[in-house]
Amino acid sequence: MTTTRAARDDLCRRGIKPGGLSLAEAAAFVGLSPNTFLREVKAGTMPAPLPLASSRKVWSRAALARATGADDNPAGVDLSDEIDKAIEDYAV
Repeated sequence: MTTTRAARDDLCRRGIKPGGLSLAEAAAFVGLSPNTFLREVKAGTMPAPLPLASSRKVWSRAALARATGADDNPAGVDLSDEIDKAIEDYAV
């Protein structure tokens, strides 16, 4: 069984950007400190985390890109098959 960090690192090596970002990753993605990012979330200028059953907070990369005006996928590439394969590889 692999760790979440190892699985995320493997996705990145394959060129697949994770769709969900941790607080530190989301803050870095938009160029803010985690505390400032959380203030912006509270103010409504940054998107709220995804509604997950777990207590972990995860932000949508796509929602953050829309909020900042960044085009995270300019070519409109569909990587869903590659993502599914990577998940299957680690679902053992």
